[in-house]
Amino acid sequence: QICDISNYFQQHASSTTVISMSHFAPRPDCLPEKRFLIDPHLPKVSGSTKIEAQLRQINSKIHIFGHTHLAVDYVADSVRYLNWPLGSFRERQHQTRIVSGSGILLLYDEARGFADIQPTF
Repeated sequence: QICDISNYFQQHASSTTVISMSHFAPRPDCLPEKRFLIDPHLPKVSGSTKIEAQLRQINSKIHIFGHTHLAVDYVADSVRYLNWPLGSFRERQHQTRIVSGSGILLLYDEARGFADIQPTF
């Protein structure tokens, strides 16, 4: 239960960058438009209002998620949403090809700070 630690995050919010993670996408707009999807049913299982509420409760500034196998890196309502799937061989030919060319994303480097937002869909 996230609410047990929310007081800690609220007390330290000004001096800490909170990065949260989940397997599932926290909001429906973490996907491109349905007409661009390989699987048109993906929007039915993406976008969890509970996850979104929890990351807001802990004042997350960056939320990393998975499940969709689609590269996403954008800011909405002051939170950066990031999914950087490397993908299987077949996926690298299609939905993760933008990531396969660059490989693993280094999100934070002590000398340079956070990585810039990456172009995705």
